[in-house]
Amino acid sequence: MDLLSLLPYDSAVMKLKHPVTGEELKGIELDIFGSDSKRFRDLQLAAAKEIMGRKSGTAIDLDDNETKAISRLAALTGEIRGMTEDGKPVTDAAYLYGKYKWIREQVDGYITNRANFLPKA
Repeated sequence: MDLLSLLPYDSAVMKLKHPVTGEELKGIELDIFGSDSKRFRDLQLAAAKEIMGRKSGTAIDLDDNETKAISRLAALTGEIRGMTEDGKPVTDAAYLYGKYKWIREQVDGYITNRANFLPKA
């Protein structure tokens, strides 16, 4: 078996699912970068450097941490297609993940599932 056939893609198209029924929401897609992508690794490195640079005993601001987590997740999001709010297209991933936690949770889970970024058998 050629190992290159199991090399993960940097990004994949995620189909959003209804938060209650789990059914795919037709026509809604997000381009998502996975945990093996350079973009993800760069964000992880920057977060680690930030943590290492904190002074010992410094209080952690939970609101700031959540804002940064949303920002990192948004940086792992490419194009958003088929999503509207009040009739207007939604293209701002940070806004989307801040307002709709269920979408944020789906994207977060998608990113960490390597199978989503491997060629289909």
